Amino acid sequence: MSSYAMFKDLGEKSKNKESEGMDGVKAGTRGTGTRATGTRSSGVKPKNTMEKYDEPNKSGSTSGNQKYTVSVKDIDHKIQLIQTHKIVVIDVWAEWCQPCHMIADKYEEMAKKYNRRGVCLLAKENIDDKIQMPEKVVIRGVPTFLFFEDGVHVDSITGADLSEVEEKLQEMLHK
Repeated sequence: MSSYAMFKDLGEKSKNKESEGMDGVKAGTRGTGTRATGTRSSGVKPKNTMEKYDEPNKSGSTSGNQKYTVSVKDIDHKIQLIQTHKIVVIDVWAEWCQPCHMIADKYEEMAKKYNRRGVCLLAKENIDDKIQMPEKVVIRGVPTFLFFEDGVHVDSITGADLSEVEEKLQEMLHK
């Protein structure tokens, strides 16, 4: 079964179904502040987080809080990103990972340079969020960069070598 088919299958299974995280907490109850309980409605679409990811501010530079990378929120969001862009690179990182923090600004600069709606997307996913992966994708350490082309996982790079990541990305873009 291809990675695309696995992602599609995961997306189908998660539709119209209440989801629980690895710790058994229902989706919608984490980080809700004053809301004590809640579930994700199957009829609610995820917020479009891609609106400004490829648009710099008017001065042509990023402001202190402008982000060009997109944070993967859940499996449905990941599937949406992978299916709506020809090439997707996902930086799987962790809050506790020092090398992840050391390369974060450079990865953000790469996102500014390469992100183009429908063509190329550089995203980030916190490994501690425990978002599902296709069966054949194995994360052995962080940071790990996952490369997807036309909805299929094609390569992974583990380690903080962004020159290798950029080289692979350019190779994919110039096929």
